Amino acid sequence: MPENIAKKEIIHLRSLLNVKFSKRKLFRKLVNLADNIDIWINEKFNLNPKKKILEAKQDMTTRTNFDKTIGRALGVKRKKQ
Repeated sequence: MPENIAKKEIIHLRSLLNVKFSKRKLFRKLVNLADNIDIWINEKFNLNPKKKILEAKQDMTTRTNFDKTIGRALGVKRKKQ
């Protein structure tokens, strides 16, 4: 059943590309398609690719970047060594 949903979404996206459309609607359709693919992979293979990608992205974030974003928001200053 999820395969049919994904096929319908792809067909609908193709029809949207042939007609004038708003960027917001296209973005929403792409997000829905990505979510449907994620749900299908989760149900079919018992994997969670979106979660794995987010975790990898967080693991690669540097301490300097944290200081610039979260540290600034919290008002925390790190001692320089």
